[in-house]
Amino acid sequence: MSSSPDKAENAIVCTICNRTEPNANKVLECMQCHQCHHFSCKKIVGNAVRKWKEKEYFCSATCKEIQVGRTHPDSPSVMSEVRKVLDAVHNMQEENAKTRNYLEKAINELEKSQEYLCSKFDKMNGDISKLSSNQRVLKKDVDYVHEENVSLKVAVEDLEIEVDRLKRSTIANNAIILGIPALQNEQLGDILNQICCALDHNLPGGAVLELSRLRDPKKEQKYPPIRVVFADVKYKEQLFEKKKSLGTLLTAKLGQSFHGVNTKVIIRDEMTSHGLALDGVVLTRKCQGAKIQKVRKRSDIRNLTQGKSTQLSSFDDTPPRPREKRPLSTSSPNASSIVEPTPKKVM
Repeated sequence: MSSSPDKAENAIVCTICNRTEPNANKVLECMQCHQCHHFSCKKIVGNAVRKWKEKEYFCSATCKEIQVGRTHPDSPSVMSEVRKVLDAVHNMQEENAKTRNYLEKAINELEKSQEYLCSKFDKMNGDISKLSSNQRVLKKDVDYVHEENVSLKVAVEDLEIEVDRLKRSTIANNAIILGIPALQNEQLGDILNQICCALDHNLPGGAVLELSRLRDPKKEQKYPPIRVVFADVKYKEQLFEKKKSLGTLLTAKLGQSFHGVNTKVIIRDEMTSHGLALDGVVLTRKCQGAKIQKVRKRSDIRNLTQGKSTQLSSFDDTPPRPREKRPLSTSSPNASSIVEPTPKKVM
């Protein structure tokens, strides 16, 4: 059984037709790769068979070159191939040298760029540190200026309140009558007497020092306010009491001159510009049961809108300020269009 593999290995097989040939004289064997070819497959017949048997046979040019290189290393073909290999190696060495030089230059440029960027980053880091330091100093200065500004605003508002208090004291005897239309050739004294008659009130002689209309020079007014300057504050208070007792007073009740005019007659204190902007004291609290706060001036309003209720005047801690102006339970339909100038701008 072991003879079968040996026979298969020693069998002559033509690599062209793939047939086994028992007679070795009918085939050519390659000196290099030992492949076998039939003479007939190579189309070698007759006398040519003898000549092919007398010389070395190579199945391909590659096998011939390999065999020649082994047996004749100094042959021209081998030297030619060696020169080709050497030239290729030399060219590769030159390319590698060029590539190495290029890479060295690129690396040097990258190192220079990295050093430049590092220096710039160091400078930027120093500038940022300096800027941060300056910012902290500036913030301290701004905080100081802000505190000074807040203190100055508080001082100015306190001065405004004091000036307003002085102005109120100068006009404490004055009253303003609203809701009476202006008539041609009107006599303000007669109008005041008609109001007193409607209120069932008698003013003594000399109780009124001055009567005038407060007109706005910038626009025409149908109901310019009437200013009444009393000789004493008691006369004003008596008139207010009568008006309060009567309630609503219509202009039509003042006589035929005002027939068909149904506006309400309003009598109130003369107020300063500050008093018109913020009159009296406003009480406020955030929710039911919370601590009551007082709004007395503009800064309290700003603090209230900003949610700084702790800065508002405490209802329990702040002593009550005397109220110099009285609130009115009624309002005139034309009161929003009336612009009342300060006492110094009376026309």
